[in-house]
This record gives sequence, C-alpha cells and structure tokens, in this order.
Amino acid sequence: MEVITVGDGMCKGENDRIDLSKYFNLKNVSIGNECFFYQDVLNLTGLHSLERVMIGENSFTKDFFGNDANRKLYVKNCDALKELKIGRYSFSDYSLIEIENVNSLELIEMGDMDSLSYNFAYASLELKSEL
Repeated sequence: MEVITVGDGMCKGENDRIDLSKYFNLKNVSIGNECFFYQDVLNLTGLHSLERVMIGENSFTKDFFGNDANRKLYVKNCDALKELKIGRYSFSDYSLIEIENVNSLELIEMGDMDSLSYNFAYASLELKSEL
C-alpha cells in the first residue's frame, strides 16, 4: 500500500492507537477534517518511503482545551518525508509531538498564521536529528 486517504468526518470510533509503521511502502497519508477524535497515539515511525503527510482541521482532538499525557504523535525515521501539514485545531489535546530523523523534511505547517489554531496547545515539541 502506497497511499492512505481518509475522507472528512471518518473514523470517529474509539481506538487507542493508530500505528502505520507496518505499511513500509507508504508514500502519502491524507486525513480529512474532523477524523480520529479518540486515538491517543498516531505512530509514523520507520516509514522510509513516506513523502507527505496531510491532516485536516479538527482531527485527533477529543478535548479542545485538554492536555492528555497519553496522547502523542510520533514522526520518526522517515527518510523521504518532505512535507508535514496539519490543519487548525488538530492534535489540540496531545501532550507530545516528536519529530526525529526526518532529514529530507522541507516543510512543517501547523494551523493557520491568520487565525487561532491550537495545534498541540500544551505539547512538548521535539525535533531531533543524528546529523
């Protein structure tokens, strides 16, 4: 599988974790608006072919003003990743975003420069590289 696309308003059921690391040929992840409210962890680790991640608005947010220590985003060891785009209000209650060893990354875009966005409102952001 090279592409995963999730339309707007999908996947609102309860599930603790989304681990895409098993899709080792994945090149593109596109998730629409208002998806995955109840997922505590999104793991994008070891996806050496992954080039682009696009997540729409108000996704991966259960409690807009929350700060849940169990909610985390991992983007690690994705050699080909060039773009990471996250829409407004997504991941608002996540406590950690860890981006590590994504040496081809050219663009990180979170929220909207002209509006309140609340992406990772209380989170710790870690950018790491072995270079």
